[in-house]
Amino acid sequence: MMMSRVSVTLAAAFVLLGVAAPPAQGDPYAIFNRTQEEWALQKYPTNLSYDVVVHVVDQGKALTERYATTYDAVKGTIHVNPISDYERAHPPDGRGVNFFFFGKQLNKAARPIDFMGVPILEPTYSFGIGPHVVGRQATSQEIVNEIRRQYHDTVRPASSSLSTIARLVSTNHAYAITYAGREAVRGVDCDHLSLRPTRNPGRNRLRELWIDHATHRTVRAIIGLNFIRGLGTKVPWRIDFGMHSGALYIASETALAPVHTEAVLSGESSRTYTVATVAFENLHTQTTFSHLPSFFEPPADGALLREPDDIGDGVWKENGGARPI
Repeated sequence: MMMSRVSVTLAAAFVLLGVAAPPAQGDPYAIFNRTQEEWALQKYPTNLSYDVVVHVVDQGKALTERYATTYDAVKGTIHVNPISDYERAHPPDGRGVNFFFFGKQLNKAARPIDFMGVPILEPTYSFGIGPHVVGRQATSQEIVNEIRRQYHDTVRPASSSLSTIARLVSTNHAYAITYAGREAVRGVDCDHLSLRPTRNPGRNRLRELWIDHATHRTVRAIIGLNFIRGLGTKVPWRIDFGMHSGALYIASETALAPVHTEAVLSGESSRTYTVATVAFENLHTQTTFSHLPSFFEPPADGALLREPDDIGDGVWKENGGARPI
């Protein structure tokens, strides 16, 4: 018992000093807690530009489209040019309109211009692993407060910040976590965690995590469902993370099962994508968004790909009852 208390106090001291404390070997809750802290210590630019790349395989044909996007981290707003490069290269001419009679399509199905909807996405999203802190390094107490807020921890902080951090691991029960061993992912030695949500599986979407054993950064995740509504909410997804300019970003998101669309009377037919991925490319910072007048955020009722707030609130209600894996 004494050794356990000393270890926890040392781990808390490492955090206060800004040094990565090695979690207990194979302790899944300590490993998960450390990767949450690593996310909270990431520093991102306030103005970020990038391309969201959507790739699908439709009836054996590989299709890719790119959307130029900007993210204002101070305001928390995402602006996207809804006209993808694919649409510019294949402008609608009226010949691809689908015709329906009493719900039955009368002509050959026209391929949708936006394969999965216009993506309103940003690459610093953590899928609820950790809070997003903009522009500076968070203090250890800010990390604790934010993770507590997200996971509804009702334990009041003690007078000592050391004991506050030490108690965090034992009070976060959003998931039942088991240690699945050490595995290599993309050449990185990782601790593999399996997670089972103890409540609200639509909000707590994490199912598997691979965490860099040396740096505690998240390398890969499996989530039970993706996005607020639409195609991704029906199947699990693999999320691969990478580093850019010293910070952790989403590299790609890959559906782990075929993605089925639904027919709508307004034009687009039902389809099945045997492959569906979303990637973030060409990340770069800029001091101003001088091109923003030509960009806009599409209306909320359009065919959009959106993520809920970073802890996932709203997925279950807006998803219309889709069942997670």
